[in-house]
Amino acid sequence: VTTWFKQEGQNDHWFVAAWLPLYWVAALGLLGIARRWGRSLIAATTLTSLLWAGWVNRPLLNQRGETLALLHGQLYLQPLDPDSILIVNSDEGLALTGYLQSIRHFRRDVLIVNAAILGGRYSSQSFWYERHLLARDPRLRMPDYDTLQRKFPGTMDFQLLQAAFANANASPDRPIFFERPPLQ
Repeated sequence: VTTWFKQEGQNDHWFVAAWLPLYWVAALGLLGIARRWGRSLIAATTLTSLLWAGWVNRPLLNQRGETLALLHGQLYLQPLDPDSILIVNSDEGLALTGYLQSIRHFRRDVLIVNAAILGGRYSSQSFWYERHLLARDPRLRMPDYDTLQRKFPGTMDFQLLQAAFANANASPDRPIFFERPPLQ
């Protein structure tokens, strides 16, 4: 079943499917060793394997020297005008910019808007996220989703939601930037 997934993690699912038969063969081999030489050899082999894996992979698990993700997040925020709004669609963009603002205190003047939860899509409490943004920044205005929904019936996706948010909050003194473009 894992090979049928057509999504971001498809390659990971394929690896799981490919390695499952190999794990069965390895388990049968370990069972044969346990029957022939006893459980103490299995315990010693397991302990040795875990210690070896920890020793060999320790440099790979330490990500403190890895700067690619940090640079990626800075690319979202660095070129933006002061006091602007950034509407983000992806979990990568949201996580990277959120980390930079919260932990590194980088470009805290930029308001990051999560387009995935605009319009109250994931909550029975309508427009809870918009109310949260309005409480954080009193210059914002509530988007008029109904008008755009009437203009584009049957469409209530990220592009429509971020377009409504941008229409309500566009001003010459506060630019709005998008990770992905809204409806035109």
